[in-house]
Parts: sequence; structure tokens; C-alpha cells
Amino acid sequence: VIYQLNHVEYKAAINGSVKIEPGIEVTSSAYKEESGLSVKFSNNSTGQSIQVPHNDKFDRFGRCDDWTISFWHKRSSVEASQTILSKWGRSTEAYLDKRDNKRKTRMKELTPDVFAGSSLETVTDFIRNKIRTPIHLVASSSAEQVVYKFIACNGTKATEVSSGNIIKPRGWEHVCVRNSGSKLEILVNGVTGSYGTHEVLPDFTSNSAELIIGNTTKKRSDGGGGQLLSEIRMYDYAVNNKAVNSLANN
Repeated sequence: VIYQLNHVEYKAAINGSVKIEPGIEVTSSAYKEESGLSVKFSNNSTGQSIQVPHNDKFDRFGRCDDWTISFWHKRSSVEASQTILSKWGRSTEAYLDKRDNKRKTRMKELTPDVFAGSSLETVTDFIRNKIRTPIHLVASSSAEQVVYKFIACNGTKATEVSSGNIIKPRGWEHVCVRNSGSKLEILVNGVTGSYGTHEVLPDFTSNSAELIIGNTTKKRSDGGGGQLLSEIRMYDYAVNNKAVNSLANN
């Protein structure tokens, strides 16, 4: 999978098999059709994910930084929580190979004490497992609504914000996570839902883990469920409300 970082193209790794499907539905008074492409993560399939290597640019999602994460999401058919985006499950570590006495690297995975088929979705989950992460985003779906949650943790202190209840989701939802002037919030289709919250991030949440779309590790199935994602964008500034509405206008 090709992605761009500062207008330079890179390749992201695909773990397992993910499906490429038509993208978001563009509607008008005259027509309704799909635009672009999306990626679909199958139900109950362990380890399916897209893995983006760590870059220093990802250290700019802290408390004192202004930033925005924007994407389109079509919720899972499963009434459960599914991880959308995370940065804690997999990381590269250096080690000394005693067989040839050379320094090498290998991929290390965290194993939190949460059932492998369930998303980490509370600050308690992260504090109890001492997980440091600047980005963890989940969608909790039920028959009539969906709630988006964003969590960041420095290993001992965590912050969670919620979009609030999005009643009777329309299918494709535009989700925007924005940190501006130390105010963290989630906007869905340009607005915050009923009982939406905003908070302040904890300090020192950056890490060197890979950025993961989908299941958080190869042994977990916490990011599948048939959910679809499209047009994931990250900005190193706080997108204003007019621009958020523009992004959400399909």
C-alpha cells in the first residue's frame, strides 16, 4: 500500500489479507456513486492490518502540538468495539544475536491483558498495562448508534475523549480528531454528537511503535469486524471548522 508523508511516497506493509473495495458514496440531487477506494478488514480474522513504520513526524501528536486526524469510516456489522488506528502494538527493537555476535533488529509485540478479540477502549486498560501511546482510536457500535473514542497514554496517566452518541449512523461517517490549543475533541460529520467530550492530553505520550490501521498486533482480532476505512489523512496543524466541514462533505 502506497502512502505519502510530506508529499514523499512510501510503502506500508500489509499483514494478512485485506480487501480493497469501492470508497465513500458521493451523493447529490442527481446521482449517487462511489468515490475512490476503501480498505475492508474481515470479521474475526486475526492480525489483519496495514503497518506504517515509525517516523519522527508521528512525535508531533502531543499535548502542546496542534494536529488533526481525518478519515472516513463505515462501521462494523458486529455490535462491538473495533480498533481503527493505533500506535503501540508493534515496534522494532535492537538485539545482540549471540550466534554471530552481531546487532540486529526484530519486531516486538505487546500482549495486553485484554481479550484478543476485544479493543482496548478505556483509560484503565492502558494504565493497567502501562502502555505509552499518542494514538488509539476505536469505534463502539450497536444496532442504533456508534461512538468514536480516542485515547492517549504516557504509561501512568491517560486521557479519553468521545464523539458522543451518533444515532442511526448513515453508513459512511466522516471522523475528525483534532487537538487545538491543548483541547482534544472528536467531530463526526462536522459536529460533536450527544454527550461528546473534550479533554487535555497527558504529557510525554510519543513512542517508536509502528502506526497500525486495523488489528493492533498479529495475534489480536480487535480491528476487524468488517469495518471499512477510506481517505486517512493526518495534518500537523488544527484544521479549522470550515475545512472540517469541507472534508466531511461528500
